[in-house]
Amino acid sequence: MTKGLISGELKGLNLKQENREMTSEQNDREIEPHFLEDDFGKALQSERKTASQLDLAEHAKSAALKLEADFPGVVFTSGRRSSDDQARAMAGNVVNNRKWIEQTYKSSPERKSLQDWVDKNPSAKTKAEIQAGLAKIMSDWTDTQKKGFSRHMAGLAFDVKPTDDAKLKKAISELPNLRKFLDEEGGITIWHADFKQK
Repeated sequence: MTKGLISGELKGLNLKQENREMTSEQNDREIEPHFLEDDFGKALQSERKTASQLDLAEHAKSAALKLEADFPGVVFTSGRRSSDDQARAMAGNVVNNRKWIEQTYKSSPERKSLQDWVDKNPSAKTKAEIQAGLAKIMSDWTDTQKKGFSRHMAGLAFDVKPTDDAKLKKAISELPNLRKFLDEEGGITIWHADFKQK
């Protein structure tokens, strides 16, 4: 009788463990691939960053601090990016769309060099492989090249988790010294704000 109870308890524990694993896998699938691969994924899986932790330059820093003061619940998903950060953010999207860089960034020699690498390396299919290849190209870029390609790399841009809060969206679009506000990039919903350099 004791053996039967123990056996039943063990089976119950195993079923609970399997259910937990299935729920975890299901939750992963329900999060959009872009956000899993980009900084939003990190914001979902770890402590979210405050405006002061985004390592921004002026005028982006002041704008982020103002937005956070006016909307305490705002979730920042990206700030300044190193070459590795930028490569990681792009690689997750390139895995799903090999022309994502070309379709997302404005035409420039820097964009061409990155897209050419993707086109010439069809065997690079994983996020890690693509990230390494893109990071290597950007490692030799000057600060001017980095800023010209993505203002994130100069600390002049941040991204915010999209919500259904129309007031928040309007506030972002009206921030001081804003250069550009996008609510979509490369077919992906994302709130991106970049700013003039002080």
